[in-house]
Amino acid sequence: MARMSPADHLSGVKAPVLILHESGDPYIASWESEWLAREMPPSSKVDVTLTSVLEHVELRTPPPTPTNIWRFYLPEGWKLFSFIYKTFAEARV
Repeated sequence: MARMSPADHLSGVKAPVLILHESGDPYIASWESEWLAREMPPSSKVDVTLTSVLEHVELRTPPPTPTNIWRFYLPEGWKLFSFIYKTFAEARV
């Protein structure tokens, strides 16, 4: 596991880093992504988006009831759209 960890290679990262992570991922805790963002060199551009729209790596789609649309789909959809927008914006640079 230590060889797979990015911890020893963070100083070499020059590109902007965008991280999308499920806030309740049962396999990899979201604090791992938050830690990774904090450990990046101070000059790095890092953005972490925590979302509930994923179940580990698959899209989560509760029934489209009026309550779910207002409380889940709109806020989580906005987070996902913003993440995708930032990804394309960084690719244009």
